[in-house]
Amino acid sequence: MMRHLMAALACLGMLACGDPGPSPAPPDAGNTVPVEQRPTEEQERALANALHDKHLKSEDEEIKCRACHSIKGHEKADVQSRCVDCHEDNVSKVHEGVKDKRATQCLTCHDFVAVEVNAWSCANCHVNGVALSSTLKDLPDAPKVKIHSKEACSSCHVPHGVEPLKEGTCIECHEDSAAKHEEEGKKDPQQCMSCHGGHESAKAAQAKCAKCHDGVPKAATFEGHDQCTTCHPVHGGKHLNTCSSCHKKQHTLGADKTKDHAKCVSCHPAHVAKIAPPKRCTKCHEEVIKGHPEDDRLGACAGCHPQHPVQGELTMARGCAGRDCHAVAGESAFHAGSECNDCHPKHDFVLQAPHTDLCNRCHGTPRTGVDKKSTATQVATVTGHDQCEDCHIKGPHAPGVPPKDCATCHEEQQAKMTKGHETCADCHLSHTGAVQKDCKDCHAEQVTQQRHSTEAKDCAQCHRPHGPNGPAKPTKCVKCHEPPLSGLHDHQDHAVCSDCHGFHDQGPARGRNLCLSACHQDQLNHEPTAISCVGCHPFERHEDK
Repeated sequence: MMRHLMAALACLGMLACGDPGPSPAPPDAGNTVPVEQRPTEEQERALANALHDKHLKSEDEEIKCRACHSIKGHEKADVQSRCVDCHEDNVSKVHEGVKDKRATQCLTCHDFVAVEVNAWSCANCHVNGVALSSTLKDLPDAPKVKIHSKEACSSCHVPHGVEPLKEGTCIECHEDSAAKHEEEGKKDPQQCMSCHGGHESAKAAQAKCAKCHDGVPKAATFEGHDQCTTCHPVHGGKHLNTCSSCHKKQHTLGADKTKDHAKCVSCHPAHVAKIAPPKRCTKCHEEVIKGHPEDDRLGACAGCHPQHPVQGELTMARGCAGRDCHAVAGESAFHAGSECNDCHPKHDFVLQAPHTDLCNRCHGTPRTGVDKKSTATQVATVTGHDQCEDCHIKGPHAPGVPPKDCATCHEEQQAKMTKGHETCADCHLSHTGAVQKDCKDCHAEQVTQQRHSTEAKDCAQCHRPHGPNGPAKPTKCVKCHEPPLSGLHDHQDHAVCSDCHGFHDQGPARGRNLCLSACHQDQLNHEPTAISCVGCHPFERHEDK
């Protein structure tokens, strides 16, 4: 049994070991290089790299691997100096000054390992978020491209030339911005790069003016004049933008009459334009002697003559009226219709002449001023009333204010004033003292009737309005009607004239009632039918009638 089993197994083994035909060759068949010395996958990729391929298949000369690589196992040598040995004319002027050594390595741009080769892959270092290599991501100081990021780097840059930029590269695209504002001897692109960084915003150049123009004061820039380029067009030649290009509605004092006033820089220095010192005026107007007090804010000249009036017209001295400094001469002042210069010199504050002399120019009789056609009220004065300021104590801007009281000078007259005559101006003209009203203007009833009408032309025969002259009390009748008087006038009971007579009436009433009611009541029943007492008791002689 055992013997038959062994035989069967032997047959099966023979069948299994039969000839299967030719077998495939192993992967390294025919390769005599030991496995440990063969290229790795990384090395295989590197050998397929275009730069490796170009070096190994160079038609100019045979380049051995060890010309760049040291044979120490699979270790790579530092090849920077080996690149320069052959490519000494291609040393990078752009990168040689960079402190980070990685930026100066040829292999940073010329990648001998990458599947695709592009030495102009500048974005790997100079555009945020583009770098694929972790090594390049660690170059934070590499300048980042902001402007021209979509342009081919080779359009402007020559990485292996003596100069890093091509000549004339800027104006090839920016032909309308060719500048005449350049440093001596520089041409494009160095001319443009004096102010502009190739990849930074154009506005950044505005902050670089001071690099060359360090003598310009800080006061040159302020709101509205924020940048030098506001006035200096850097790409349009050396001609400045005129002030009027921004200040079109800014009128200038006397610009139509004086060419220096038409030039803004005559008063506003180019780089201190915000404030024009008052001394700028006196630079040209040195003959003007200033006596007028200075304006606290604007100084001496501009306080009255604004440099930029609304309508561009010269502000005359009339503009002083109503201002804070001359409120007394406002529109409601007595002389508001006159020019200030009529009395005040233009650049002085002192009057041109004493008060009275000035007043007489317009108000004198005759007028002494230049304007003979003045419509001002003329007044004549008398001695004692010929100094205007003696009475008009508030001066020419308020002469209508109640003047000094007449009693100041006329004390005696005021002290002996008759009741009803206390106000001098009711009867007298202020400037001449002349009587402007006759007695009858107020006392018409007493004057126009009557018995003394012929003497009424001179009421002062009996009365006086004030002292010291004239009768202090009404004059007694006997001064004119001297005794002995006729008839019963001489009777002792008839000695007081006013008992029967009024001063300003036609005469005594002749009726019976006057006598009976006044003195003779006891004669009430005496001749009651008589109309008048004087029929029997005469007061006048027939020849007096």
